[in-house]
Amino acid sequence: KYIELDPDLDAPLFGLAPGKAYWLICRDAYLLDNGAVSGYSTATDWGYPIMLSPGWNQVSNPYCFPVAWADVLHDEYNPENAPDLFDGPIPWTGSSYGEPAAILEPFTGYWVRNLTEEDIPLVIPAREADEVKALPDKGLSWAVHIAAGTALARDAGNTVGVHEAAEAGFDKYDSFEPPLSPGKAISLYFPHGEWSRQPGSYTADFRPELEITAGDEPWGHAFWFDVAKNHSEDEGNEVTLTFGGLDDVPAKAVVRLVDHELDKTIDLS
Repeated sequence: KYIELDPDLDAPLFGLAPGKAYWLICRDAYLLDNGAVSGYSTATDWGYPIMLSPGWNQVSNPYCFPVAWADVLHDEYNPENAPDLFDGPIPWTGSSYGEPAAILEPFTGYWVRNLTEEDIPLVIPAREADEVKALPDKGLSWAVHIAAGTALARDAGNTVGVHEAAEAGFDKYDSFEPPLSPGKAISLYFPHGEWSRQPGSYTADFRPELEITAGDEPWGHAFWFDVAKNHSEDEGNEVTLTFGGLDDVPAKAVVRLVDHELDKTIDLS
């Protein structure tokens, strides 16, 4: 959603709605006053419904307390257990998109993707989340985190890896790449237009385990990714790639970055 300010009235042309998320964009330098104002809270005697259109939707927690994504409902499904229905929620951290969130924090916007071709409802329960402690994923073998950035923009929430329960194509361990943010933006994504299920561009790409072969026979995974940005050379053309988690890759493996434009290979190990 985009809010356009009326320069004569110095006020929004339409009101804000609970459960929605918005970008505030100023044409010129402008001080946005986000001080406290009087208002009404969202009722807590029932869950708050949010209708998701096909594709990406910007949503928010309609309450002033955190809500666990695991408590959100669509009919009898929880989004975490319905990988063919939903993807997300992906938060904006202030400088980059983050990894899918376990908690919907108040006053925070999230991207949620409706993977179907119909409008489907989500119900955000009026139930405050307990503290969520990250538990180790026993099925995760390894993961490498990749960030891309210029002097003006950054995309840090990208991951490739191996999980014992992952499939070769789309599954619940893969996440779509959210749309570019307004203004100067950069996107690192894994293109999978060839997948029969949910083809598209991804920010997380997990593969199944491969049996390590004996001798010198090559083995491993190849993760293709592209980098796109919307600002020109004089605004920061150089892109820096940063890799994390390399120490978790199996000792017998070598991690190489292959640049097909420059015909150059770099041993990241």
